[in-house]
Amino acid sequence: MNYIKHTLLSLLVMVALIACNQNTNDTDPEPDPSDDTESPVISLAASETNFRSPGTLTLTATATDNESVSKVEFFEGDVLSDIRLSNSRVLTLEPLQDNKIGEATTEPFTLELPIENGSDIIRTFRARAVDEAGNVGSSLAVTVAVNIELGSLSIRAFAATFNGTFEPDIVVVGPNGFEERITNGNDFLNDLEFGVYTITPSEVVGLDVVANVVLEAETETLELTTNNTFANLDILYRTRPDTGKLWIPVRDERKLIALSPGNLGSTANPAIAIGTGADSGPNAVAFDANGNLWMTDSNGSLVMFTPEQLASSGTPTPTITIEDTGFLPLSVGLAFDAEGNLWLASSGTDSVIRYRASDLSSSGAPTPDVLSVPSMDRPFGLAFDALGNLWVSNRDANTVIMFPKADLEFLNNIPAAVTLTTGSLPEGLAFDKDGHLWVANLGSDTLLRFPVQGLSTGTVAPDITLRNNNGSLESPTGLAFDNAGKLYVTNVTTKTLAIFETSALVASGSPAARIVAGLGDTDVAMPAFNLPPDTLPLSR
Repeated sequence: MNYIKHTLLSLLVMVALIACNQNTNDTDPEPDPSDDTESPVISLAASETNFRSPGTLTLTATATDNESVSKVEFFEGDVLSDIRLSNSRVLTLEPLQDNKIGEATTEPFTLELPIENGSDIIRTFRARAVDEAGNVGSSLAVTVAVNIELGSLSIRAFAATFNGTFEPDIVVVGPNGFEERITNGNDFLNDLEFGVYTITPSEVVGLDVVANVVLEAETETLELTTNNTFANLDILYRTRPDTGKLWIPVRDERKLIALSPGNLGSTANPAIAIGTGADSGPNAVAFDANGNLWMTDSNGSLVMFTPEQLASSGTPTPTITIEDTGFLPLSVGLAFDAEGNLWLASSGTDSVIRYRASDLSSSGAPTPDVLSVPSMDRPFGLAFDALGNLWVSNRDANTVIMFPKADLEFLNNIPAAVTLTTGSLPEGLAFDKDGHLWVANLGSDTLLRFPVQGLSTGTVAPDITLRNNNGSLESPTGLAFDNAGKLYVTNVTTKTLAIFETSALVASGSPAARIVAGLGDTDVAMPAFNLPPDTLPLSR
């Protein structure tokens, strides 16, 4: 009996030991989130509570939980959506979801907001912390006062001495990266931060019925402050002095003269006279797209003057001089193509040469491209039509020839596509606004018009011939049209400028012209408008 009792006792002890050992090896089970009913605790702070100037507001939430905080949501507004009963049966206020402005899922729980403007405004912010079990804790409200004083700026742009039309181009730059472009004559900028503003007008083109001009204005600065919240600024555009004028070379007097078409009397009264040097008699001029004047001279040089050098009378030193490489002596006609390449009629070598735009950036002796064909015989005047085709007057052959734009990239052995028969000694060429080609015949005292409709065929005859009337055409050489379509002609024999109204250019005859005397020696005077007429490729 004792043996049986002892055995049973041993078995009971063994079972108890096994059970203890099993409990020791087992791991604790994962807590069930549904068992967590404790809401997070959250508070909210603002980096600044009273904004009197634009800046950045940083909202910082401090959140704790018995387990962990999964995210913090930020809300703006002072309205609460409802009251819900949480699992712990604690009443919790919930912000409207539509008012949510951001959230953070890692510490630090922050949100940055730009404060740019506002007057007498109170903004209210709250934060809400959410734990893994979905328990929610809401912060008390934080209020931020916004009372930012802002300024205003009124800008008026006008041109006191210009009667045409123009569109301003003004850039206003201010604090904190502010930038705005103004392209009308009157503008009002509101809600501007206090600080310094720079108002920079760009050069613009003024459109005139006779000759376009460049308008320029000074850069202005002003400051908006609490004592100066409003500023009224007038931007005065002025005509750049070298523009809106007809420039004429006067070779034997070694100068260039600039005439204002609106102020021409019976005797030339140059607005500007530029001396070209004792040994440098100008032959022809042309303006590039930047307003620089290029001139060939009797010295065999090609020189450039900037707009600043042309602003008033004087004898400036050329900014750029292109030295002769065998083609510049007796070079007469000049013309820029749409790509900025400069073409010259080299009468002394029976060729037309081209300087690439890249050749003209500095002084030197670049080698030009050469266009030479058997039909060239003392080329004199040059002109590009609206399609970019090059027209050349052959003074001693009494012809005008044309080279298509497509053939002008590579000049070797390209034939003339069109040949027109003219009067005696054709020199100046010009296209009118309708695309008709006009030719000045120095030897026969005539002007010829070749109609645009037949220029591509090469068989067209002139449809209008103008003849001399009381000195209107006496050895005519240079031609230039203005915006209105009037034709300006320089006469070598009488040393005059003849101006033909558009009504005189519609039929053959001997129409009267307005004569401006006193130009000086106008031999080989190939004039040019600055700015070029709207119909030319280089019009800006």
